[in-house]
Amino acid sequence: MKTYLSWPKQTSILSLTLLLNIFSVWPSNNVLAENKYENNRQGWPSRRISGGSRRCGVENTDHNQLQQCLPLIALVSEGLAQTTQTLPSLWFYLPPIPNSDQIVLEFVLRDQEDQLVYEATFKPTHQGEMTSFQLTQSQTFKGLVEGKAYHWYLSVIHKAQDRSHDDVVEGWLQRVPLNPSVAQQLKQATPIEKVRIYQQAELWPEAIATMASLKQIQPNDPIIGQKWQQLLTALELSLPTY
Repeated sequence: MKTYLSWPKQTSILSLTLLLNIFSVWPSNNVLAENKYENNRQGWPSRRISGGSRRCGVENTDHNQLQQCLPLIALVSEGLAQTTQTLPSLWFYLPPIPNSDQIVLEFVLRDQEDQLVYEATFKPTHQGEMTSFQLTQSQTFKGLVEGKAYHWYLSVIHKAQDRSHDDVVEGWLQRVPLNPSVAQQLKQATPIEKVRIYQQAELWPEAIATMASLKQIQPNDPIIGQKWQQLLTALELSLPTY
């Protein structure tokens, strides 16, 4: 029920500045996309950065300790994220987890009436890097229904007996039809151009998945690295550099 993708880490040291900036909010340079993005935030509360139980004081400068201080982060737009996919992938930064053999991840999807429509639990296999979770079909779930909004949650369960210790991120998804003009643009676009087209159309799951795939294939390409950072800036997120 899960799909994981990741790319190699670079050998650069994670600085203290990165830890302090992990919660930073950055303005978007694309005014049109920013205005459209703002419209979808209204009435759809989301939590892209978990409260976390591993935040550390600023006096910690050890690389490994700093990594363990980073929170669980969802690479999604705030508010209602629109997608044309029936079974989209969602991307996350999963920090290193102490005693990970005792950890369980849980993904839950509920409709607007708060009825459970999808649930999956699994063990973490990738930590300290980007990872993705893809919705899959089941006997009771065939995929997102067009026009409906869904509330999703990803939880890192540290103690099954006490869920108050969970690290949780959450957001909203809605499947929409693909605009014919957008579909026409995508037919002739390169992968990098597709990211821009998806972003302008506010199809953030597609934009993130496309960019992440490029990053995975060419992790050291400076142009792809620059485009990746631009995408994160548009999402108003700051993440570790690999």
